[in-house]
Amino acid sequence: MFDARLNRRYLSTPDGRHVIETLLGEARAVAQHNGFTMAPDFDARATQMLFSPSQLTASMLRDVENHSHTEADHILGDLIARGGEAQQTEQALSLLRIAYSPPEGI
Repeated sequence: MFDARLNRRYLSTPDGRHVIETLLGEARAVAQHNGFTMAPDFDARATQMLFSPSQLTASMLRDVENHSHTEADHILGDLIARGGEAQQTEQALSLLRIAYSPPEGI
């Protein structure tokens, strides 16, 4: 989920930048595991979007705020399913798996 308000708040936390970088790295690793490499220009645009102020609001965030269904199963669930052993082992809890399992009430 990308939202300018959430992005600024998240980046202001001690580990916010590291969490976002790690999630993007896990998504890259899943793509590579499945034979796809992010093109350098796409990677640069994604990184810039995640770390720059914006007025964009993700549709998934709007769904969460409205207590509607989200596409978490289709996006995060698919990334986890395609992630191979790095996403499937119980010993290594990935940030993608944490994001996919929010606490009740969110």
